[in-house]
Amino acid sequence: MKKLLTLSVLIGLFQACLFAQVLPDPGFESWGNFGTFPVYEDLNDWNTLNSSTSFVGQYTAEKTTDKNSGSFAIKLTTKSIAGQTANGIATTGDINVINQNITGGIPYTMRPDSFIGFYKCEPETGDFGTLEFILKDANSDTVGKARFETPSSDVTSYTRFSAPIIYNNGSTPTEAVTLFSSSNGYSAVAGSVLYVDDVDLVFNPTSVQEPIQNLSISLYPNPAISNIMITASSPLNVTIYDMVGNIVDVSSMVFPGSSIDISNLPSGVYILSGQDDKGRIENRRFTKI
Repeated sequence: MKKLLTLSVLIGLFQACLFAQVLPDPGFESWGNFGTFPVYEDLNDWNTLNSSTSFVGQYTAEKTTDKNSGSFAIKLTTKSIAGQTANGIATTGDINVINQNITGGIPYTMRPDSFIGFYKCEPETGDFGTLEFILKDANSDTVGKARFETPSSDVTSYTRFSAPIIYNNGSTPTEAVTLFSSSNGYSAVAGSVLYVDDVDLVFNPTSVQEPIQNLSISLYPNPAISNIMITASSPLNVTIYDMVGNIVDVSSMVFPGSSIDISNLPSGVYILSGQDDKGRIENRRFTKI
């Protein structure tokens, strides 16, 4: 027993190191000074647009004491700079301002189940923020992706988000990239704000890494035509994602034995993600016919 306990501790420490690498400073506590003229503050181990906008004294990524925990969080703001709309972006990839894309990432070979964290938002009309975690293979093809879209209305207190990682295939990833944006891509509206804190990765219930998920979610009938019934160990907040990772339906406080109307969904495969009031998460796949 003592040897097993020691082994489990070592495994936990090793996994903690892996998480720290793929999600550096997940509480956004470490900030430093960069540049020479002007000197500006930016988040260590993440990339933002601050290096490209500092020459006009504008910063789309800022340290804030308005946090979920710890001392700081990151505040991303979409701004109009030199006649162009610049999203508030923070990423573990490399930002190419000229081509307006993000490349690269952090070496990573694991297959987590979900991407979670805490956010607040103040979107402008017609806009919303996005939080993404993407796994790629050696050819830079997407192995799996999690994407959470904030509401298009203000969320004034820190709220937990959870996005399942939708896997396209069984390949082993070689790198991961995390991306937060205060606006919806090229449809950005200046003035939109996104706060992010305490991001993390969750592993499925069969993995040694994640013992907390035990909601006993079952769906039937599956495949389903118009309604799908949920059984679980407790009431759930339910989010349904399509296989691209877009949110297609949200239901609050779904009690065990209740059914959800899916008649408006196109035929296809979906992921149902259930979260109880303790923050435990479990995902199930179903087919709409």
